[in-house]
Amino acid sequence: MDDLKLKSDQAQQLLNNPAYRNALEAVKNAQIERFLSSSQDDTKTREEAHSIILALSALEYELVSMISDQVISERKTVTNKRNAP
Repeated sequence: MDDLKLKSDQAQQLLNNPAYRNALEAVKNAQIERFLSSSQDDTKTREEAHSIILALSALEYELVSMISDQVISERKTVTNKRNAP
């Protein structure tokens, strides 16, 4: 199994793992609550919560990107095989 396929499979397993999904959602929700319950002058708390939410989103994006890279690679392989003389 090539490296791209392995990464894609591992990313898919993580995204499909209920414990991972629940933990991710719990952290996001805690940060949203922290953001919403902060006082008007507590900019630091809001910025930290915002940064954590952005980091979690970046992590999810990276996992989805690993899967997409594999799908694109497979499609290129199929297309190249079709177009081969």
